[in-house]
Amino acid sequence: MKERIFVINHLHLDHEGNDSLSDQSEISESFYVVNGILDGQINIAPNSWERWRILFFDAHTDPVTLKFPTQCKTEFLAQDGVWRQTIPSSITTISITTGSRIDIAMFCSDSGSLILKSNTEISIATIIVDNNAQNSSGSPFEENGKSWIPIF
Repeated sequence: MKERIFVINHLHLDHEGNDSLSDQSEISESFYVVNGILDGQINIAPNSWERWRILFFDAHTDPVTLKFPTQCKTEFLAQDGVWRQTIPSSITTISITTGSRIDIAMFCSDSGSLILKSNTEISIATIIVDNNAQNSSGSPFEENGKSWIPIF
């Protein structure tokens, strides 16, 4: 399974376009960047699982709820390096606090353009399901297609 790392930063700008880190600043614009890119694109192959490790940072310590496209299967694997009791478990949203990370598996079958959004409906990135993207093998499931339980 192809593995990727994404760092999502939530930036807040004041009226002068400066990062407003203090609570005294009035926020005029708020947006997300992924790996330093605004409105970035994530290309994935159709009918192929990918493992994404997502780290979230917000200087204002606001948590975010990530809303994954419902056209794709999203499976929750781990949070802050701790495996779930049963792996995988299906999700469409997940809340994450600043400095935390999550591990998910993503599978999209149909070609097209999908949006990863925040709970406030702000676009974080565009997921492009592209027939030209490199297909990867592997799955978060056991060979029989069932979930598994990690041994601690």
